[in-house]
Amino acid sequence: MPRLFRRRRDGRPDGPWICWGYTGTGERWSESTKQFDRKAAEAIARDIERRRASPADAAAHAATI
Repeated sequence: MPRLFRRRRDGRPDGPWICWGYTGTGERWSESTKQFDRKAAEAIARDIERRRASPADAAAHAATI
């Protein structure tokens, strides 16, 4: 399950969901999912984590012909 959080303003959630994790070398990363719905954010976060886990596969997926 992806790690998600939302920033807070005046004690209430504000803004899009943000996912975060650690690289294989132990560096922390965070990236906005640009989603306000949690279920949609979870789907995007899974894709982001997949890209971060395997940069070579992410580059192959992003390549166009």
